[in-house]
Amino acid sequence: MEKNDKARAVLVYRILRDESGEENKLSLKDIIGRIEKRGIQAERRAVARDIEMLRENGICRICEETDWRTKRYWYEDRDPLTDTEMNIITDAIHASAFLDSKSSEKIINKIGRLAGRRVQQTMRKRRVEFNRTKHRNPSTIPNTTVINNAIANNHTLMFNYFKLDENGKKEYAHGKKYYETEPVALIFNDDNYYLRAIDLTDDVYTVKNFRVDRLENVYETNEEISARAKTERLGVAGYTKRSFKMFGGERYTAELHFAKDAVNYIFDQFGEDTKITKVRGEKDLYSALVEVESSPNFFAWLFTYGNRIDIAYPSVLRTEYQEKVEEVLGMLNEKAK
Repeated sequence: MEKNDKARAVLVYRILRDESGEENKLSLKDIIGRIEKRGIQAERRAVARDIEMLRENGICRICEETDWRTKRYWYEDRDPLTDTEMNIITDAIHASAFLDSKSSEKIINKIGRLAGRRVQQTMRKRRVEFNRTKHRNPSTIPNTTVINNAIANNHTLMFNYFKLDENGKKEYAHGKKYYETEPVALIFNDDNYYLRAIDLTDDVYTVKNFRVDRLENVYETNEEISARAKTERLGVAGYTKRSFKMFGGERYTAELHFAKDAVNYIFDQFGEDTKITKVRGEKDLYSALVEVESSPNFFAWLFTYGNRIDIAYPSVLRTEYQEKVEEVLGMLNEKAK
């Protein structure tokens, strides 16, 4: 195959991939016009041969139909994403707080190129605005890659960890000394990625959660993780179900009582497989046994629904919640004086 023939065949492939679809079929005349716009001469028989070559060699799936003696062609993925599916994916990326703005745009542009020019143009025309504050750390994606590799290789991780002060400046934990950890899992929760890991710099080897967008200088070591870390991985699914916004505490099996109009709040938080029963002797009161961890966020979640959700059992968890409410009321009463 001559050089110009190769260039033409590649162009035919790109034109069909990027500019055609079931809703936008191209005739040989359409394809030739696009090739010649790029400065390459094309003849009908040669382009038709290119299409057959692409099809016969399994390079791509090209469909055709005849309409009034004119053949029309289009590129077909084996299981293509629809425009709606593409929009859902791009919306999710735009709405992700853990990605900085530049990373979001970069990923969306890559998706657009994969989807083809027609879908890319549709994506550009349609932009949904999100009430979402983006994080500023551009290292979130490379950090996630290193963490995933360490988890797959059963190796420990080293990193610096920071929070932001009142001026938005970084404050490093441990005086910017490295954390040495045994990674358990990456968890996506409340629109943030968290690394759940055993902290080896802690004397008691506590299992902690670290925001991935707060990590710096992350690297994988050659040290093997312990059997305990591997065991912790088995319980990650249960942990995410009972914890609230990644703030853990004492673990309890709690019986919650709630009004009928709060049933969906229970399903939303604990899953649609949660068993709900009617409280005997009560007209519109329901009950569910759920796994929770006592934490400020669990109590805040309860408080959101006022008297519609209550802790029936255990009494120690109910007392702790009552003390937190009284503490807040005391502070408000003190300020009102």
